[in-house]
Amino acid sequence: MVNLRTFCLSCDMFSSFTTQIDLDDVDNISQIIKQVIDKLNQILITNNLTLLSNKLLKIEYHVHDYTFVDILLSDNDKIFYICNHEHYDDDPRNGKV
Repeated sequence: MVNLRTFCLSCDMFSSFTTQIDLDDVDNISQIIKQVIDKLNQILITNNLTLLSNKLLKIEYHVHDYTFVDILLSDNDKIFYICNHEHYDDDPRNGKV
C-alpha cells in the first residue's frame, strides 16, 4: 500500500513546487527533502533548464515545526512545507539538506 504525503517548496525561486513522496521509501526528513529536490531537478534537467538546476542544487532546504513522526502520523491530505529561509532554531528535529 502506498503511503503518500504532499510536500511543497516555500522559497523565492521554486515556490509552490509540489510533489508527493511515498513515506515507505524514506527514513527521515532529510531523505524526504532529497527526494523532493531530486524530482524538481529531474524536471529542470529534462527541460534543459540547467542554470535553474544548478541554482536548485546550491540551496539548503529544511523544515521546522514538525518531525518525521509527525509526518508519519499525519492525515494523507496534509501539505508539508520545505523552506530555505533563515531559521535560527537549533532544534534537532529540523531536517536539513
